Amino acid sequence: MRSQLFFITGATRHTGSQAVEFLLERGHTVRAFVHKKDEHSSQLQKRGAEIAVGDLLDFMTIRPALEGVSGAYFVYPIAPGLIEATAYFAQAAKEATVATVVNMSQISARREAKSHAAFNHWTAERVFDWSGLAVTHLQPTFFAEWFLFYAQSIRDGLVQMPFGESKHAPIAAEDQARLIASMLEHPSAHQGKTYQLFGPKEYTYAEAFARRNDKHRFSRFRHLLQQSPP
Repeated sequence: MRSQLFFITGATRHTGSQAVEFLLERGHTVRAFVHKKDEHSSQLQKRGAEIAVGDLLDFMTIRPALEGVSGAYFVYPIAPGLIEATAYFAQAAKEATVATVVNMSQISARREAKSHAAFNHWTAERVFDWSGLAVTHLQPTFFAEWFLFYAQSIRDGLVQMPFGESKHAPIAAEDQARLIASMLEHPSAHQGKTYQLFGPKEYTYAEAFARRNDKHRFSRFRHLLQQSPP
């Protein structure tokens, strides 16, 4: 397989860091986009990644970082600036003739959403679509790793959350990263598509916390990997 140069945002976070590792293991060159050089970026560099320092809200740092890139993974935190960052990234990717973009959205992204975050993710998807770039949208549900945020509460025996009896089918970041790497390597089957990513079974939060010792990995989308050549 011909080695390619891939660009990964969120490179020190859950999906980004593991996507970097998967792509490096497969013999590709990876340019990791980080806010600053620190111990996390140093670890990526030791593994063989190129490090590009910048900010998704600063077009003048994004544009040169995308030069020569075959495919890019875009992820933005739940924070103000998503639509602006998406527009900057899309323009920079067009100028750099990036062949494919994998965009991390969220499962609740929709036009009629009452949540600002969900509506902004829906709008950001449309920005990518308008750009004319070859984009694949990923819409994951609750990350399995997020339960770690409540680890101390679980140990204390009392977890207070505002979600009532709502249910989620959590999914592991590692599985998502594996899918991202596969889509970047073999984009043709996925371009223009939107995938909702979720685990095999829905749980209320009470049920999920009760199963905290279950070592079964939450994943239901491995069949998507079969659409990409090995």
